[in-house]
Amino acid sequence: ENEETLKDTTTNERIILTRKAAFIGTGGQLFLVGVVRDITEARRLEVQLRLADRMASMGTLAAGVAHEINNPLSYISSNLTFIAEQLASGALTAGQREELREAVLESLEGAGRVRVIVQDLKSFARADDETQGSVDVHRVVDSALRLVRNEVHHRARISRALEPVPAVQGNEARVGQIERPPFVIAQRR
Repeated sequence: ENEETLKDTTTNERIILTRKAAFIGTGGQLFLVGVVRDITEARRLEVQLRLADRMASMGTLAAGVAHEINNPLSYISSNLTFIAEQLASGALTAGQREELREAVLESLEGAGRVRVIVQDLKSFARADDETQGSVDVHRVVDSALRLVRNEVHHRARISRALEPVPAVQGNEARVGQIERPPFVIAQRR
């Protein structure tokens, strides 16, 4: 079996699959039988299917990320409203100042959570970057889990147990894309 790409008379590329088999005829004569199939359309459909699957995965991932970002943004917004109201009320007691300090710290924690989510998403989106280097596999797995956690936790309990492994040479975003599909598939079931 042999697959090759050829140009047709209109310079369009066609993908041709060729199969050959040798036979011995009843008179002992050797002959060759060949079958040539144009599989261009089948390959095009495969590419479309992979793209559609990837887009569905990205939509699911985007919904989960939006929810993950919305949670900390909600309490950041709530805390900022509380802080504005307290500051508008005039002089503050020591207890009120402590409440404001706690609201600010909670808001900073929420902003930190949003920053981590955005960094994970940027790492995932940089798969076209060809930068090679040392990749911490555990960090990539943790990043993948953070991105899909919201969607998966409604249907499954996530348990993470990783053995120590050395860093691998490669592209972190591409390694991350290898890690994420099992989690995305788990979301759909």
